[in-house]
Amino acid sequence: MMKKIMKFICKLILIIILILAGTTIYNHFRTPTIVEGYINQGIVEYRFNQLPAEYQDILIQVQDPGFYSHKGVDFKTPGAGWTTVTQSLAKFFYFKDFQPGWRKIPQTMYARFALQPKVSKEEQLDLFINIIGFGNGTKGILSASQYYFSKRPDELTRDEYISLIAVLNNPEMLNPKDKPDANKERVRRIKKYLNGEYTPKSVFDNNYEDA
Repeated sequence: MMKKIMKFICKLILIIILILAGTTIYNHFRTPTIVEGYINQGIVEYRFNQLPAEYQDILIQVQDPGFYSHKGVDFKTPGAGWTTVTQSLAKFFYFKDFQPGWRKIPQTMYARFALQPKVSKEEQLDLFINIIGFGNGTKGILSASQYYFSKRPDELTRDEYISLIAVLNNPEMLNPKDKPDANKERVRRIKKYLNGEYTPKSVFDNNYEDA
């Protein structure tokens, strides 16, 4: 009986691997069409290089510190967290309704083998800052900046900008309108990290718990 169960489990695992491999290959080839569709919709309202250089660095350091060296996923950079910029895009590109849990596996595969080889780092950043949510129904850094501060992102003060980036960790619980105290605390931790006063303890220490 046990042998039959183990044989069934092995077959099931093999089927899952084959399905995952197949969908990854399929998504690899359709990625350019997906990206083109987003661009044609006018989703890119604001370019990453429109941000001041310091603000570009802040977003990368906080959101995906290994972005320029990893290949879509990052299992080693301290403070990287659970999701890279590339993995975030994979949620939008390849899932109708992404939910945490087992979907993290295909999300990671798609980010590494479907999206990363087909989309440049520059395009990824442009798409990311225009697609990502900032709470209160705002999508993209331009609309979020105007909503929370009545300014363009490049017009924000450093503290205002960090306040906006702080939202990304949990848009509903960290936005400056609904949760000002939580946002201020997150900003405080980010500033200690940026100033070199705190070093993340592990890959998953992106909350800077001990800062």
